[in-house]
Amino acid sequence: MKHALLLLSFIATQAHAQIIYTDVDPDATYNASNDTCSLDVDNDGNIDFLIVQRTVNTPCPGGPSPNCAATNTRPRSWVKITPQGTNAVVNAATFASQLPSGQAIAPASAWNTASDQVLLTQGAPGCVPFGLVNPPQWACRPGLYTGSWLDSASVNSPKFLGLRFDSAGTTYHGWARLSIPANGTSFTLKDYAYSSTPDEGLFAGETQCAIPFALAVNNVDSNTVNLTWQSSTTDTFNLRYRPTGAAIWSVIETITTTTFTLAGLAGCTEYEFQVEGLCAGLLTGFSASFIRTTLGCGACIELTYCPSYSILTGDEYIAHVAVGTLDNQSGANDGYGNFAGLGTALQIGQGHPITIETVFVLFDIYPMYLRVYVDLNQNGNFTGPGELAYSASVFAQGPISGTLNIPANALTGSTRMRVVMVEGDPATTSCDYYNVGETEDYCVDLVDNTTGVGEGPASAQLHVFPNPFTSLLIVSMGMKKAGVGTCTMRALTGQALLTRTVAATSGPSAITLDLASLAPGSYLLEMQTGGERIVRKVVKE
Repeated sequence: MKHALLLLSFIATQAHAQIIYTDVDPDATYNASNDTCSLDVDNDGNIDFLIVQRTVNTPCPGGPSPNCAATNTRPRSWVKITPQGTNAVVNAATFASQLPSGQAIAPASAWNTASDQVLLTQGAPGCVPFGLVNPPQWACRPGLYTGSWLDSASVNSPKFLGLRFDSAGTTYHGWARLSIPANGTSFTLKDYAYSSTPDEGLFAGETQCAIPFALAVNNVDSNTVNLTWQSSTTDTFNLRYRPTGAAIWSVIETITTTTFTLAGLAGCTEYEFQVEGLCAGLLTGFSASFIRTTLGCGACIELTYCPSYSILTGDEYIAHVAVGTLDNQSGANDGYGNFAGLGTALQIGQGHPITIETVFVLFDIYPMYLRVYVDLNQNGNFTGPGELAYSASVFAQGPISGTLNIPANALTGSTRMRVVMVEGDPATTSCDYYNVGETEDYCVDLVDNTTGVGEGPASAQLHVFPNPFTSLLIVSMGMKKAGVGTCTMRALTGQALLTRTVAATSGPSAITLDLASLAPGSYLLEMQTGGERIVRKVVKE
């Protein structure tokens, strides 16, 4: 199989101060049994070098043997490079030691004009007869590896090829960065560059402009982050960012400092950030990504809660938790289960039916103690008044039901709910390590009972339709006061998925939300302006 290195597949930089750099993005790996990279160093449409990986099956002498496959063959692999154009050669020094970063590639270098050069190869298997039989049996060992990539052949330690090639009758010098695993069954091309000045040398890895480094994200809130980075060679930069996994980057160009405050981000969203430098038009290529999640997920996700788990695991565990819309068949989780991605909305000032099913087949002669804690004040622990929201003693495995109480002084928002089952120790707290039992963590969204899900005194102030919806959701408001407010679509865990600023008028008004990107399921729509906060449950089909 042959692969041509097409210009559209890479990020080719513009010329500046003699160096033309091309980043192979993503890195190109060749691993078929006969795979060829067609390398056009100066991107002029003419192939300068062929880099070939090949794996063949070598016959074993004498037929099957203890160290030979049933097919009587052994695989052998090699990687080699072949110059293609007039005066296209590779640097002989490369194959002696592999060029380290910063080594000179100059016209005065010793160039080997052979038709091809082997980077890594496996020799024929060594086989010797044994036993006193006719025909003899053969014992074979793998062929020894040789080549310039032998000592540090690793995908994690790429080295450089020195290149000399001809373009329109003129000789140029360049480099290509390769990595080859120790077995020679593949190779990866990462990037390459050449000096645009004829017969002028350069250094291995030289791109003229160094890629910015030490990218960091600081001072994060729900909509804004501050980014900093460092650069030794450039003073103008491009910044790009996107929600992690998104196909399209947002780009901010021509930044002239090494710090930038980025606003207008979505709350509780994981973003990926990259920065590149410019030297009078030469692009360095983007740095490695820095990933950070904005605030707005609520206490359940953003705070660090104390550990709690069972040391002895397997036979005594929480099998099922159901409260509100949460219905989780959790099964055994080796002493601790983190289900922060699951949750439900709970109204403040009300009791909520809860069912917990337990399994403890070995120790049913001892009672199991159930504790359900809710971080009502959202301070990262479960020690506040009323935060032990439900407790029970269980003397046989199976479901047990009761009431989970959320007092009127609880704070609104997403917070942590912890379910603990402990064998034989009623004094166990929310942060203990214990011998037998299990702990499970969930997120719950605490909603003010006057503006919460369902009917209430403020229920006439906010209407959503159609509900269920498929793509567009119309939000009809009747606010008591005019002012700027926020409309937020949340997961049942409280995670903000979409936030929109609205200028609400006193009296009736409406907005339309395009929610086609949301997966089918149940969500919470929150409208907040002034001192008013209204939440409605909506369903996408």
